[in-house]
Amino acid sequence: MQQRQIGGWRGEATCPEDHRVPVTFTLPDYGDAPSLFQCPECSELVSVDPSAEQYIGPAWDQMRDGSSCPGCGDALGHARLYPDHFRCPECGSVGTFEPPATYSPDEMRTLIAAWDPYVEPEE
Repeated sequence: MQQRQIGGWRGEATCPEDHRVPVTFTLPDYGDAPSLFQCPECSELVSVDPSAEQYIGPAWDQMRDGSSCPGCGDALGHARLYPDHFRCPECGSVGTFEPPATYSPDEMRTLIAAWDPYVEPEE
């Protein structure tokens, strides 16, 4: 896997223990938006581009069981769809967040660092 930056938006969620947690999310822009998955151990993000999944393959659901998080080495078979489910960095509990269906203001745009399982690291 290689880390890359993708465009997204900033948001804020609250974990079950009432900690405020910054989250980021993607929305479709001229096609399908990449899906984000979060490692439940270290919170690193993995970005799955639907086009890469379709044309490069295999499907993420088929390859994730055999993939490891580049950040901590944990198996990504149990990585959760993010930010629908997110790990609170303060207490470790899992919260939920529903991304808005409409685009946020431009000042909320951000770059999201995420690992791409369809790109091999450069040597």
